[in-house]
Amino acid sequence: MTAQVITLGPVGGSGAPRLGAAGRAAMRVLIWVALWAEALRTLAAVAGVWSGGSWGIVATLFVGVLAPGWMFLACPTWLAWRVLAGVPPWGRRTRMSRPLARLAVLAGCWLSPLCKARDLRGIRIFLQVQDDGPFPPGRRVPADAWSVLALALQADRQGNLELADRIVDALICLPPGARFPWLARLHGGEALMRSAMARKDWVMARRYALLGRGRLVRLLTSIAEVHTGGRPTRYRLWSRWALAPDRLRTWRLVRSTSAILRAPSRATPPPVMAASAEDAGAGVMPDVRTEHVDCLDRAARGQPLELRTVLSLAARWSQALDGAATARLLARALELDAPDGASAVAGIRARVLDELTALGTYADGRLPAPDAIDDPAPESLARELARRIRAQLSRGVDEALAPLGGEGLPAFEAWTHWLTLRSVLETVERRAGRVTLTLLWHASIRDAVWRWATTLFNQRPAETAWMAHIVFEWLADNAEVVGDLGARLTNQENARVALAADARNPW
Repeated sequence: MTAQVITLGPVGGSGAPRLGAAGRAAMRVLIWVALWAEALRTLAAVAGVWSGGSWGIVATLFVGVLAPGWMFLACPTWLAWRVLAGVPPWGRRTRMSRPLARLAVLAGCWLSPLCKARDLRGIRIFLQVQDDGPFPPGRRVPADAWSVLALALQADRQGNLELADRIVDALICLPPGARFPWLARLHGGEALMRSAMARKDWVMARRYALLGRGRLVRLLTSIAEVHTGGRPTRYRLWSRWALAPDRLRTWRLVRSTSAILRAPSRATPPPVMAASAEDAGAGVMPDVRTEHVDCLDRAARGQPLELRTVLSLAARWSQALDGAATARLLARALELDAPDGASAVAGIRARVLDELTALGTYADGRLPAPDAIDDPAPESLARELARRIRAQLSRGVDEALAPLGGEGLPAFEAWTHWLTLRSVLETVERRAGRVTLTLLWHASIRDAVWRWATTLFNQRPAETAWMAHIVFEWLADNAEVVGDLGARLTNQENARVALAADARNPW
């Protein structure tokens, strides 16, 4: 295989866009200097007239140093996000006020040194999705954390929790050096937690809290902990409420949560003991058909199911469908003069195997090696089931790889397909082990993802550097897991260059 190495050329294309970006950055700095110098002069004049020279050193430092510093750094974004664009206590904003609120946030972010100019497009998309607007087409979406959070928020509101969880998992596991702005963590985490708590999904809210930051996120985390069985103190809950913003809107939720803490905890019943081997010999073990229906019912209800239980059920079906049992069924069909009884009896095994495959795909656990399956039957259903599950895992990898080979696929859309592949490979390693992962890596995964990532970055380095850095680090980590030293070293260098390209983007 020819190593796919990224091009070490200039980032951003021709010279004109670079000059344009530099000019816009210089204009932004000049406006900052002029605006805040005038604001500081006005503040000093008003404070001097009002105080009349009677202030001490502490008040002078506060008014002359701390207050201007806060006004310069934090006031624009605080005023935009918390006051002008904050959710009113009486509900959502009207359709007429939403564009004005979005414009106010963008203006505040443009005036604040906490926001880079490159983040403004992503912030605009996030605000549009936060106001229940549509997510823009893929070619108009920048590759940054704000756009990814907007996609996660839309997926959560539309009920696509699988995609939202994949995005959150990728953001939690960002490689060292990858940009994740503090404001994105702050307001993105708050929006995701609010969306989950609006439908009372407290478990997902705690999942979103892993990437959020800020006082309101800490308050919402305490509330979610109470509703998922945690027992934080009421003092901790109310102190976080007192320190958090948006206190008027969260008052009722905090009060109802505090009432839960005031109530006594429920007593824990004794665990239900499993049937012992003596009970099984005495006839307590359920019939294989009853156990089969019970497993189907647990899967339909979304209850946990272990893979070893499904393999044990398959081994019992092998005994129940051996030659003698099949002969008895055929004899009974002849006694009843059933039409086409031989075909019906032959189809039982296929139907049972199909249902066992569905159960095995749903169940959680590691697949044992083929020679480690305890099923002495000549036509072992357990071994056939394990082969089917491995084949399904391989097909899942091929289906996840297929979209990455498409020409002209937008970068952001391709990155969402990579999220699917990342999740599928984690499932393969968890279910089938590292040997199967190594075989799939060398057979198809390495070349396809490596070629896609390098092509994407070499064509549009300035736009795709953030995503390419994440993908190259992922390739290097997986290459290290399967022992592919060459791929690991090359993709570590690719990730370094992509990170450098992302750092050189206009601010």
